[in-house]
Amino acid sequence: MPWNKKWIAYTLSASFLTTPFAAISLELPTDRSLVAKPTTVRVLLCRDQETVLVEARGRHIVYDPLTSLEISRSATPKRAKIVATAQGIQWKELFPSQQQIRIVPGDSQSSLLINGIEYRGCVEIYNVDNKLNIVNEIDVERYLKSTLVFQFPQDLDEEVADALAIVARTQLHASIQNRTHPYYDVEASQASYQGHALTMQNLTLDKAIQRTHEVILTYQGHPFQATWTGHSAGKTADYAAIFRKQLTTPPGISSPFAANAKERAAWSFTLSKAEFERLLNTSSIQSVQLYQDPKSEKIYGMKVQTSKASKDIDFFKLQSLLGAHRLRSNDFTIKLNENELTVRGFGEGHGVGLCLFSAAAMAESGASAQKILSTFFPGTQLERAHPSS
Repeated sequence: MPWNKKWIAYTLSASFLTTPFAAISLELPTDRSLVAKPTTVRVLLCRDQETVLVEARGRHIVYDPLTSLEISRSATPKRAKIVATAQGIQWKELFPSQQQIRIVPGDSQSSLLINGIEYRGCVEIYNVDNKLNIVNEIDVERYLKSTLVFQFPQDLDEEVADALAIVARTQLHASIQNRTHPYYDVEASQASYQGHALTMQNLTLDKAIQRTHEVILTYQGHPFQATWTGHSAGKTADYAAIFRKQLTTPPGISSPFAANAKERAAWSFTLSKAEFERLLNTSSIQSVQLYQDPKSEKIYGMKVQTSKASKDIDFFKLQSLLGAHRLRSNDFTIKLNENELTVRGFGEGHGVGLCLFSAAAMAESGASAQKILSTFFPGTQLERAHPSS
């Protein structure tokens, strides 16, 4: 069903039919939030909840998200817990047989709160096995302002900020176009999305998002999983090589700025073998073997051999177990002896995509955002994003 078409309910006279009083009544979708709709992202706010507190501040309309037909509307605020029942979703009133509803603010002065957090856009509630899953549909530009602004310092160079905004928007469009779940694109917990309150917290990035409005990178004609890393230590890796996914993305590159500063980005730490075994929830570790991408020399995983078995751990799981404050990047070596584990490495982050250290150095030397992006994402093009359909 097209999102960008205005639907109305109408009755089509059938007076031309053989039966004099025959008429055909067609009820078509009426959800006005689908009219002239910008590109939006659907964010899973929470899943498998018994109840969720939902507040509509101001006018609001409730639709069935599957048919886009109006269920109810109100000109007054409403605050109540939503409950999933076998008879339908209940939000003060029961919506009989409705296992999904879409709440749309009635005007620009209205807003929606989920468990006390304000969200712009629309909210959809799904009853899945009598548990609630909540999705916020919001336009891409607002979403970027909510997720990027608190991750970076205010003093980012403008060219770096522009490049970062384009990279983040590219990644988001790739996720939207390659959605793997029927009713959401990304999960709030993984994207650090916390609603409307965090917008305008970083004016540099806020302005960068406005300056680069709807601009994305494409590779072989499509947006891709673009990302960034803090300090590449001289080389970046192909996305597929580190994330272990069968995706078409630009290749990694050599970065002289980061290479020249590699030693200054060195780090190391030591753990007792007992602590290492505790963190990995295993015992009697005999050896460890690192899996390395041969082109970038970045680590994408590790094999742990115990006295009874072996198991593989990908880099991201390993970093989560050891702590990102210790295992700062995937450019490292490990030495294990009878009593302790010593890790030595360089740089910061997963080593894929835009190297922020190098981007800052390039910008200081006069490079534009376009030059920075073409350097770290070879073979790509800057384009305007196409509206979602």
